[in-house]
Amino acid sequence: MRHYHCIPFVTLHNGGACHNPDSEQFLDEAVHSTADFIELDVQILRSGYLMFSHDPVVFDDSGIPFQDALKFFSGTDKRINIDVKNVKALVPIAKLLKKTGYIEKTVLTGLSILDIIKEKQHLTGLSYMWNITAREMMKSPEIIVRDFLENRCTALNADFRSIDNSFLRMCCRYNIPVSLWTVDEKAFMQKRYAVYNITTNDIQLFNDAYLRSGEKLSV
Repeated sequence: MRHYHCIPFVTLHNGGACHNPDSEQFLDEAVHSTADFIELDVQILRSGYLMFSHDPVVFDDSGIPFQDALKFFSGTDKRINIDVKNVKALVPIAKLLKKTGYIEKTVLTGLSILDIIKEKQHLTGLSYMWNITAREMMKSPEIIVRDFLENRCTALNADFRSIDNSFLRMCCRYNIPVSLWTVDEKAFMQKRYAVYNITTNDIQLFNDAYLRSGEKLSV
């Protein structure tokens, strides 16, 4: 893992490469981008079938099977950010990742702290972020740190519009990695916060802000 105070990882948001989410075109362009992680939204059908789709899927032929989407990552160095759209998909996702050998290059997002607590037995061996809400950020640092550590989270995943400097300083003080979504505002990106990961639709916007040499990151 990259150190917290180095340049963040960057995740390409589903559809960010070509504005055509849930498509083979997006996957093909994404794995050839400069992003570290590629976001895959995953839904589950009533039949238990997993689909690469941001929106709920009704029919098996209305999206790309998640297992087929994973094949685009074979032989690449890209990591996968799986946004779990329905917690019922968690167990079959975990089984498929173990079966296909993608556990080491995958992190799960979209999970509330209650989801994580309830499904902890199925998360063994997986990396996952706690999607922290603005209300949860108002809790005492002691409670946030306790819940983070007890549930072995990889990072806090937050809407960039809900964070402030005091929250980021608290996370830095307790060495808690923070991931921000979905940052497409130039002014915010140019603040160059020292976070773990930034999810964006615009990789060039990230590169322009963070890959400038000789400038320190904001803490």
